[in-house]
Amino acid sequence: DSSRGAIGAVAFSPDGKQLAVGGYGEVVLFDTQTWKSTAVFTQVEENVRSLAYHPDGHTLAIGSGLASRSGDICFWDTTSTSKPRFFPPQKDTIEALAFSKDGKALLAASNDSKAHLYENLPFEFGPVLDEHNGRVHAVAFSPNPNFVFVTGAMDKIVKVWDMKTHQTVVNFDQSEGGISGLVFLPNGVQFIGSGLDGRLFWWQVNYNERKRVYSGSHYRTISAHEGGVLSLAISGDGKRLITSGAENLVRIWRAEDGSLVRDFKDCKQQCYAVSLNPTGTLAAAGGEEGTVRIWDVEANKLVATLELPPVK
Repeated sequence: DSSRGAIGAVAFSPDGKQLAVGGYGEVVLFDTQTWKSTAVFTQVEENVRSLAYHPDGHTLAIGSGLASRSGDICFWDTTSTSKPRFFPPQKDTIEALAFSKDGKALLAASNDSKAHLYENLPFEFGPVLDEHNGRVHAVAFSPNPNFVFVTGAMDKIVKVWDMKTHQTVVNFDQSEGGISGLVFLPNGVQFIGSGLDGRLFWWQVNYNERKRVYSGSHYRTISAHEGGVLSLAISGDGKRLITSGAENLVRIWRAEDGSLVRDFKDCKQQCYAVSLNPTGTLAAAGGEEGTVRIWDVEANKLVATLELPPVK
């Protein structure tokens, strides 16, 4: 059915009991035991490009928009009928969202080459981070309190920012393609990025207390996908990564050392969105086909194929 729009984002809830799926004009929640749809949210402008669960487990941040025209961030409380909260609109699509571990801050990456930091939620204002020379497609917070966050863009640069000063403290430029994803490891000082050059990169941020200076190191690169890594996510326990590539492959990796755990070859077209449940035992991917596939990573099998209801 070609009338189905592409899937733009998928996200497992922090407890692993729900999967949120974003498509054209809607976000649908699925129960991860039955794979039945439990709720549908349709107050979305255009295509959903990003989804992030708040650490409270029930508030879902939705990023959407129309390229070069509008960008929307909305908070949907999935457990209640309370009205959704809409942030002031941006000038371009919201490509990535991330919450800080304490839930007090939100990072939003936009196609207008800027990132936005909302650091005192529920307030809807905060610094605009305008240092990239390309569309910002990846953001992540260190789980360590008041430490750093990272942004990655189509300018092939990853920037590390000091949470307290909002200044860039380290730049990484190892990727030969745009940055498509960023995730932190649980130690809070190491993080992984994916590039449209087909590689995954492991980086580390160090802070010297005595000298009060940051430094960075790049300590691992692996070739992950032919033609580019389109998306990257990490399991809640930080042990596994999931990636999707331009060659329609979905892959599971060990986050610690980059060794390959599993390949899934069921996708007929490109997947733009991937997610792992908290324990890394369930994998979800969706994209061009307009369906989401769910795999049992341990059993190495496809367990469900989900479709979004047509938007009324």
